[in-house]
Amino acid sequence: MDRNEQILVLEMCRRALIQDCGTLADLPYELANTIANVYYRFFALEYEPEPSFTSIEDSIANVSERARILADHHFAPKIVTALRQMIKEAHPSYVEAFAEMFVCQLKYRIDDAPEKSLARLKVERFLKRPAAKEFPGLGDVLGLR
Repeated sequence: MDRNEQILVLEMCRRALIQDCGTLADLPYELANTIANVYYRFFALEYEPEPSFTSIEDSIANVSERARILADHHFAPKIVTALRQMIKEAHPSYVEAFAEMFVCQLKYRIDDAPEKSLARLKVERFLKRPAAKEFPGLGDVLGLR
């Protein structure tokens, strides 16, 4: 993707986030940045070159990754809405746990994150490292924090 396409993707991402979620300033920083990156990956799909596959496994992995990006994009606004409701009604420790769980799901791609304890999620998160590429501070760059 060239520089002009990157700028276009960033602008589309910013507009869509504002329309779907508004500003992300009220969300925990890492979750807000992860949500911004989910949107970026979604809009960047349009500008990715046509992949050339050397094996069926490569093809399956590509289709799986694209499906994950689409599902994350569909799910992200629902996470924001639910978290904002929790911020109003729940204890801050529950809000923090909820945000941590979704960062583990979206950024670290830990399967069955809602079924695991926070301690286990922290260990898996440490061992896994981000499965999805993320731009640090993307929410800040988009002016949403």
